[in-house]
Amino acid sequence: MGVSEAKAVGIGEEGRLIQLAQSTNDATGFRTNLILVNAAPAATDVEIELYGADGLLLGTIERRLKL
Repeated sequence: MGVSEAKAVGIGEEGRLIQLAQSTNDATGFRTNLILVNAAPAATDVEIELYGADGLLLGTIERRLKL
């Protein structure tokens, strides 16, 4: 479900999605897809940090969202 532009994460702001999960069994499991949409009037760089349940950083993904 999307949100209105007024509720979008703005430049310099931080958004968090908690309790996302992925099953270890691809045949019977599930996953969460993260879809990013640029609501700004110019290209926007986004950094996504992924953490494990233990709080350890699993990795960082950087993407440029085009207009």
